Amino acid sequence: MRYSLHCSIWIAVWASLLGLLILGGCPGGAKKPGGTPKARAVPSAEQGEEAGAKAPSQPTAPRAASVLFLPPPVSAEHPERAILNEQFRQGAEQTFASAGWQFCELELAELSVSSWRSAVLASVEDSPVVIFTYQEDFLDFLRGLVGDSPMERAMVVIALAEPEENVPPQFLQLEFHPEELGFVGGIMAAELTTDGHVALYAFSEDYYSDLFVAGFWQGLMVGRSGASLRDLRVSRREMTDREEGASLMAELLNKVNSEYDPRFAVDVVAFWTGPLGDAFAGEVAAARIPVIAGVVPSQDATPFAPVTSLYYDFSAIPQFLVDNQERLGLLKRYDLDGSPAQNRGHKQGDAGTPAQPDSSTAGSRRVHIRMDSGLMKVQGFDNYLRFHSLPAEFMKSVDFYVRSLQVGELEVKPELPESP
Repeated sequence: MRYSLHCSIWIAVWASLLGLLILGGCPGGAKKPGGTPKARAVPSAEQGEEAGAKAPSQPTAPRAASVLFLPPPVSAEHPERAILNEQFRQGAEQTFASAGWQFCELELAELSVSSWRSAVLASVEDSPVVIFTYQEDFLDFLRGLVGDSPMERAMVVIALAEPEENVPPQFLQLEFHPEELGFVGGIMAAELTTDGHVALYAFSEDYYSDLFVAGFWQGLMVGRSGASLRDLRVSRREMTDREEGASLMAELLNKVNSEYDPRFAVDVVAFWTGPLGDAFAGEVAAARIPVIAGVVPSQDATPFAPVTSLYYDFSAIPQFLVDNQERLGLLKRYDLDGSPAQNRGHKQGDAGTPAQPDSSTAGSRRVHIRMDSGLMKVQGFDNYLRFHSLPAEFMKSVDFYVRSLQVGELEVKPELPESP
């Protein structure tokens, strides 16, 4: 009789555990990209009692950390998000699975705003959670959740938002420095230009555009001090219509060229406008003018493709988070066993030595993302070389300066020049 009761108890416990594994997944309306959700669930003492048994006496297995991705919606003004979102998904599925982390995605744009709070809180209630998003779409919303108790288990990692000084201590800002990409672009332009007349398109009233232009100017001056740079700004709203955007860009370039002798017009054009500038970039390339693109990698494999793209690589962010989880303080609130984490006392630093700030820097937690982080890259020249040639010095200069930035031998200032 006693043996039969003992067997019944353990059958009930294992049945409860199996049910959790089958039903487990991404809560709160979140989904696990790529198929059926897989959750690592451990029955609590209460669940064991409900099954008619005492909880097992052995220690509870550690709960897996979770990553909740809140992708900003793709829109006419932000078509680059389709590429950045997919990059992050591709990197996340393999990286987090290998690390034993659960990966879920919650598309808030598909839900009513009134349901956002409950959906996110339901997704962070079961285990330590890293919430990742980028740009400012959900920043105010997430800031408003900080007072809710489930958020004690969450750390919010936000990228490509304009840095702020006063943010909750649970927020970690990945502060990208595209001025370093811009510097490389300026070096390229210096090698490619014949007459020293270079044009650069970027977005107006845009923090990261200002940084890229500042770096581009410095690189151009290092490579060719006598060159001129025309800083041409467009707004995202003006560029939402492909044909109208291309027409606007053409008008700006024609105005610049009207100031030069036709024999010495602009002969290199750079774009820090992502897909919004692709239509006109193709026209420029078709006119046999070298094009340097930016923000996301070029998808063009035709003879009219850019020489290269200087871009953000979101597919590398998951590995960056896993590799630096301790130093970034991602599990600061709760360790994997659910107990309060100890303050490890790491100081704030660059991507090479990412850090957890002490109390004196709480409210401005930042990690500086530079060329050495692997999150900003230069696209290879293979496609361009299929149809065109490049000066031998071009390759040497690009390689030299990229390596110099990666090892910290070069400092690129983030300030925009007064009169490029």
